[in-house]
Amino acid sequence: MFEYGYLIGNDNNSKLFTPHKLDKISLKATRLKFVVVGTKDLIFNWMECNGRVACEFEQRFHYTTPLSDKRMLSFELYDIDENRERLNGIRKLIGKKKSTKMRLEINITSDNEPLPTPNPNLEEVDSNLIMSSKGMSGVTLHQVLDAWKLTSHSNTKSTRDYE
Repeated sequence: MFEYGYLIGNDNNSKLFTPHKLDKISLKATRLKFVVVGTKDLIFNWMECNGRVACEFEQRFHYTTPLSDKRMLSFELYDIDENRERLNGIRKLIGKKKSTKMRLEINITSDNEPLPTPNPNLEEVDSNLIMSSKGMSGVTLHQVLDAWKLTSHSNTKSTRDYE
């Protein structure tokens, strides 16, 4: 299963709105989050195929904060496989790594807010963040993917800032 789009609605009643043509990912007051769901390979392939797509937020869309508080975009990759514990047991038995379901979230964040840090112990319920990055409005999917590929060679799980 692979799907992507803007998350519309509240937590209890949210749906993905998939744009017909993806020229850019534009976040604004009515579209606060863009989500991609699939395996890590599918998400990375989608990012590669759509590498020129710029991610931005509407310049008029600013929270009421001091001028020193710059808005940025955060890119967070989560492991959302509900059967992670069961799969880990299977992996140990057969020695083969299965692809798990992942979720890429693109949100607006503050430059002053620290990035969430991936927890190396993925067995814990709330520690499913795999990778995260921040970028300025206008960053492309290709730039984010390149940053993740660079850091994944040195670490399996990483956090990286870039401009």
